[in-house]
Amino acid sequence: MQQFRSFVKTLGHGRTNRPFGFADLRQSVSKAFAEELDYGRSQLWLGVMLLGGAAIYFALPLNPHVMILYFALLAAVVFTISLRRHLLPFAAALCCCVLLAGAIAADLETRLFSSAMIAKETAAVSLQGHVVNIEHPVDYRPRIVLRVENIEKFEEASSPDLVRLTGVNLRELQIGDHVKLNARLRPLPVPTHPGGYNPAFNLFFDGLGGVGTVAEKPEQLAAAEYGIFENFRLELAKWRNKVTMHIRTNLEGETGAVAASLVTGDREGLGEDLYRSFNASGLMHVLSISGLHMILVAG
Repeated sequence: MQQFRSFVKTLGHGRTNRPFGFADLRQSVSKAFAEELDYGRSQLWLGVMLLGGAAIYFALPLNPHVMILYFALLAAVVFTISLRRHLLPFAAALCCCVLLAGAIAADLETRLFSSAMIAKETAAVSLQGHVVNIEHPVDYRPRIVLRVENIEKFEEASSPDLVRLTGVNLRELQIGDHVKLNARLRPLPVPTHPGGYNPAFNLFFDGLGGVGTVAEKPEQLAAAEYGIFENFRLELAKWRNKVTMHIRTNLEGETGAVAASLVTGDREGLGEDLYRSFNASGLMHVLSISGLHMILVAG
């Protein structure tokens, strides 16, 4: 009870001899919001509201129609403008607008990366495409991300744009190589237990439509002509890969893995023990943000 009384006092209420009612809550929230305005901190909550809207969108059992979201946002904006002379109702309506904006942003991002997905595991099929990224995990087989041009026995509409392939025969490939290979394809991996980490979520927003394994050596094809934007992406990926390998070569072991993760965001060189240590110490966010914040601070 003493802790509750202290909490009430922090909200600006010294009257604890009666129940804490709705009027008290309203007054406390209004006072707290006024303080945020006085200190110029209210805009910092916009990011929180945007993330909250995106979280609500992904928690829904079904994706709402995009026109429903836009109509709801328009109605919320009109309603918010009508409440501009009343501080607390205006703030609440504004929060609803930002929540809806976050949901719309999540919907747009989902539609942007939406592509055909591998629905079930396949036998070995022939793929043709070009390499857009290469990963070299320290303790695992190399992996490539292939931009698919066609897949044997797949219609164009059901063929994913990108697949991630793993195999020991992929070591000699370079970013931009035009190849033909045989691979067994699988859907994106699912959580290992209910409520656990869902790798398919991040892989989906990386544009991947499936994963697979390669047992045979790929066949190199003649270089294909790509557009300006695709060439730019390939050159950027090559540069990032070169920087990563340069750091790992000159800073051996875990030091190089951490340095590469901070500079280029490539965490594939981190061993399992080191990964667990960062996670247990609460410092995983240092690696998760890559080098962006480090560069901003140093600059």
